[in-house]
Amino acid sequence: MTADGAASSGSVVVGGQDDFGYQANVTITDFGDDDEVTLKFNTYSAGTGQNAVSLVDTDDDDDEISVDPDSNLNDILEQGDYDISSSVDTDPAETLENPDDVATLFIDERSTDGIQVWTASDSNADDITSADDDEKLDEIESAVEDDELTQTSSVAHNDVSVHQLSASGLTGLLDYAAAVDGSIGEDDKAEQLGYLVDNNGTDNYADGDKHVRFRLRETRASAGPNADRITVPVNASVIDDVVVDEENDEYYVFVDTTSLDLATDEDYEFDVQFRVQDERLVDPDDEDISTDSEYRALYQQVSAQFDVEERDASFDADPYNVTPTDSEEVTGTTNVAPGTEFTVRARSKTGTQPSFVKTNDEINVTTDGAWSTTFDFSEQNVGDEYTLRISQLGLSDTEEVDGTVVEEPEEPANFAVSDLSAPGSVTQGDVIDVSATIENTGEATATQTVEFQIEGDTVLDQDIELSGGESTTVEYTDVDTSSLDPGDYEHGVFTNDDSQTATLTVEEASDDGSEDDSSDDSTDDSSDDDSTDDSSDDSTDDSSDDSSDDSTDDSTDDDSTDDSTPGFGALVALVALIAAALLATRRRD
Repeated sequence: MTADGAASSGSVVVGGQDDFGYQANVTITDFGDDDEVTLKFNTYSAGTGQNAVSLVDTDDDDDEISVDPDSNLNDILEQGDYDISSSVDTDPAETLENPDDVATLFIDERSTDGIQVWTASDSNADDITSADDDEKLDEIESAVEDDELTQTSSVAHNDVSVHQLSASGLTGLLDYAAAVDGSIGEDDKAEQLGYLVDNNGTDNYADGDKHVRFRLRETRASAGPNADRITVPVNASVIDDVVVDEENDEYYVFVDTTSLDLATDEDYEFDVQFRVQDERLVDPDDEDISTDSEYRALYQQVSAQFDVEERDASFDADPYNVTPTDSEEVTGTTNVAPGTEFTVRARSKTGTQPSFVKTNDEINVTTDGAWSTTFDFSEQNVGDEYTLRISQLGLSDTEEVDGTVVEEPEEPANFAVSDLSAPGSVTQGDVIDVSATIENTGEATATQTVEFQIEGDTVLDQDIELSGGESTTVEYTDVDTSSLDPGDYEHGVFTNDDSQTATLTVEEASDDGSEDDSSDDSTDDSSDDDSTDDSSDDSTDDSSDDSSDDSTDDSTDDDSTDDSTPGFGALVALVALIAAALLATRRRD
């Protein structure tokens, strides 16, 4: 609200009891030096007994207001449009009757839309959380652009997991937490969210439920059968910071995985779940609610899944040989957060003279987990031996490889795929066998994981070690196709360096999978050359066996007429014999 230089006070009225069922009266007792005040209206707090209107932080300490919530509202404000009336008159009733200006407040339906998981190194996360509050969002945007904050489903131990909540209508609830607990700062969003996770909602119908549920829970697959699953409430004890993007309704919750108290040499899989349970936000008064379960059905929940993995790193070759030049590149991979810095050291082995130590620090992990550094080996002799070691990365086990200075470096390992043997079509539910030849066309010995994939998903894999020029055949047998819908799929064998694929057509299984061979058997039995001689024995056995089996199995088949032919033929023969006997008797008479 602004006023000309002649006015030092005024009032603002939000709503109006008669027209909107809610009214908040704000009296500005002193505009201060700027003739302007900025007010914040909390649509959640309206009707809770807490002040819904407050002054936005200002450099002018002379700004003063008083708030009178002239309303009997107990529920959250309904969606819709509300008038905001203002005037230089300090009487709210007069301002409502004769306003100098009228604005409109629009209250829309809130929503809980999604959750995403990001990761950052401890140092990069600290750059964000230690920034001034009005700069944290800019720090996040810069970190994303520089690949220092990356979206991922895997987080390494001791890195920071960032959970991005997409939800509208939560800022008022966070401010409400600060108002209820006077020890929480107005700008301390981490403490505010922690309060909401730990404390009961306002008059919740379902007793004991908190304002929100925000938790990490180990999956059953991760914990194992019959084992207790780890459950971590994401509250003030584990939240490093919360950065709010009010314009886009996004909340970035920073959780340092060291606070989860996990065994760092083990891998875990977690479901992260965020659920709005607050009575005012789910608004059960709009529903016919009579039980806890009906109330809980109104909760809004989003979830995601991510892994917390043991920190690891490796070199791209073992042994890692170099030539005596001043720019020998050493490369590798790691699962720690992009932007992490660490050290690689090259130390001469016993017997190498003169001895040497070369150290490269501030090696940076890129967005795909790769890293590289360059060493100067120009002063070393061919035949010098050394050990490369990774340090300052927080690994559970030491990662190192040996190497030798050589005249010509080995050509890196390259696992080529050829001679793919894979079916072109299959009936849904059948199993398939696939094989391929894997050849290391390089010189260096290496181990790679060779995968059989269908539509980019790994179905089976096996680790293969090959020396330079060596080849082997990989086989994947009894691959079940029950889960594949009818259609075409790309499938094949993949290495880190190469792949070979083919198209697999999955055909729908027939509804009638039975096979009918009875017509062949019956024909053979009935047309047997010995049928006349053995009619007394075989006709009885064949007709009884065939008719009992076939009538049960094939009574609904289209070939039922053919299946009955042997029995019918035997019956005709029997009738013919009886008729012949009667005729002979009559002739004798």
